[in-house]
Amino acid sequence: SKTRWVLLGLLAIWLVVQSALFLRSVERAATEAENQRRAAVEEVHLHGSPRKKKHGHGPRIAILSLSNLAKYEGPRNAKVYAQKWDYDYIEAASAVQSATSALRRWDGDMLFLKVFAIMRFLPRYDWVFWHDSDAVFLNHSRPLTEFVDEHYDMVLTAGACGSGKWERMLNTGHMLVRNSPTALTTLRSVWSLWNHTHCKYGEDQYVGGQTLCKVVDGRAKYYQGELGALMSVLGHCEPCDKKIKYTGFRTFNSMYPCQGPGDLVVHVPGIKDRDILDIFMDSTDFETGIYEHAPELSPKKCPVIEREHECTDRMSCDRLYHGLNTHRKCPPSTATVRARRGQNGTGAVPRVPGAGPGPGPGP
Repeated sequence: SKTRWVLLGLLAIWLVVQSALFLRSVERAATEAENQRRAAVEEVHLHGSPRKKKHGHGPRIAILSLSNLAKYEGPRNAKVYAQKWDYDYIEAASAVQSATSALRRWDGDMLFLKVFAIMRFLPRYDWVFWHDSDAVFLNHSRPLTEFVDEHYDMVLTAGACGSGKWERMLNTGHMLVRNSPTALTTLRSVWSLWNHTHCKYGEDQYVGGQTLCKVVDGRAKYYQGELGALMSVLGHCEPCDKKIKYTGFRTFNSMYPCQGPGDLVVHVPGIKDRDILDIFMDSTDFETGIYEHAPELSPKKCPVIEREHECTDRMSCDRLYHGLNTHRKCPPSTATVRARRGQNGTGAVPRVPGAGPGPGPGP
């Protein structure tokens, strides 16, 4: 009948329209996929292609920083140092905008941006040296290759065995990171904890049952953020921990006022001490790292580390940290030994599993 043919015609038109819509959606999906592929290729080209050294040989090294101090000479100082040794200096602000938005949205610790930035640029280089913006390169005659150790994937400054409350405590203001699968795994694990490491999320999740939020006389803020996350990851990932090398603060992360003439870097955490950095800039001979002893820079008792270790080069620091880097655990301190003797009523000292004979001789 006529009605039947009309219905069949309408059905045919509907099928044609649906087919056209389907083909258009497929074409749109294919175009979107191609755009994503091109963007990914471009991203790899920008941030993943190996950089060739302009001259000479040796590892490709980048100094990576995230400046947050306006009208400050630190970045210019770092650029001069980097140029001298044929390193790239990278200001990471433009590369971490998406991460910044995410952290602000979820109330994350902004210090995690350094982890994101290192992951972003590490594929282009053999080593990346993170440089906090509240620091100055004092001694431009010392290259970073002095501290590079191909046996490890990260070189971090920490308290040596016997340094009391700072024993094995890290500082990530300056660190060397090697382009390796293990290093990237460690960084990704730390980044995944960016919104779970503040004390308000609970204190039982920290490394080894130790509450990082209560160490060092309750100065909790210092151990939150990416530092607490890194210590937690290393405490639970043995393959990651074995590829970490600990070294002295004065190798490349001298903490004011514990610095000394000739040190590579002086690190003055906190914007409130910005004037100190300006004094270092004005009074230092950058070819030697020797600075004039202005009243603000006069030698003081170092309050940061209970037992000061004067290792300033790789050889002396390797001797000092030999036990820690080889055996991963420090021998029990004198106070711990006395406490255990009182508990078991004997003079025997319980052996710490995996502990070695302790650090080697100092410099």
